[in-house]
Formats: sequence, C-alpha cells, structure tokens
Amino acid sequence: MWTSLTDICRREERSINEIISMIDEKRADTNLTAAIRVFLICYFRDASAFQSMRFAGMAEESDFDVNADPAPDEGLRCGALVSAALDVVGPRRAAASDGN
Repeated sequence: MWTSLTDICRREERSINEIISMIDEKRADTNLTAAIRVFLICYFRDASAFQSMRFAGMAEESDFDVNADPAPDEGLRCGALVSAALDVVGPRRAAASDGN
C-alpha cells in the first residue's frame, strides 16, 4: 500500500502528506486507511483503463497523457487520475463547525 502511494506521489509530484490530506478531506464516514485503499485501487484502475484505451487506439485524440510530464504552469493542481480517484473516495466532508 505504501509503495503504491509513494509511486503515485512521485508521478503526481506531490508529497505523501498532500495526497493523504486530499483523501482525508474527501472521505465520507469511513476510516482513513480504507479511504486510502479505495483511492489507490481507483487510481491504478483508471490508469490501466486509460493505457488500454491508448493501446487500442481509442484515446489518440485525448489531451491527457499518462506518461507526460506535468506542464510547468500547472502548479499544485490535481492530476486527472488523482481527481477521478478522489471522486470515488467520497464527497468533501462537512467541517466540524457545520455541526455534522
């Protein structure tokens, strides 16, 4: 699990703390470890599916390239795979001050 998370962090040019903080913010009422596992599975599932589409010639027109380096002006924006995996983890949790 931690090796996979480290691989994602290297690819996305983010720290482990940044990725885990994003997961923690998005997770529903599940525990953090389970949310991290869901994130990892979804990230690699989507990466695999996209790579398969590229090899089949179905994703040739896409602007998204799994192996591309991020553009220098992208800053700390989430990559497409991170965003998709976070969407599966859950909606943003309500803040403690919201009374939830």
